[in-house]
Amino acid sequence: MGWPGNRFTGARSAAIGRAGALSLLSKIIGVAGAGFNVVQGVQSVRQGDNAAAAKSGVDAAMGVVGSFGGPVGAVAGGVYFGVDVTIGWPRVGRELMKCDANCQYRVRSCTFANK
Repeated sequence: MGWPGNRFTGARSAAIGRAGALSLLSKIIGVAGAGFNVVQGVQSVRQGDNAAAAKSGVDAAMGVVGSFGGPVGAVAGGVYFGVDVTIGWPRVGRELMKCDANCQYRVRSCTFANK
């Protein structure tokens, strides 16, 4: 493990024990959050709101990715939820999918069959 720390950091075993406990707590909270999203998704399906149900499913999946995906999953989950609570995904989609008149013509008129 290398450097053993100093008198201000305390015992390494205590720090590793606390880190392990926090890791377990974060996974429990992540699973609970995903469970809440699944319940919301089921309620949305029962009300006929399929878009909200799909959003709840994606939220649940990203919560699990963020909780169990290690550092990469934490970054992916953080970016997903950061966009979700700030500018929102619909705005991101509109900005990425801007299509002028020429683009709209190509989308309507051009297919692989008529090129």
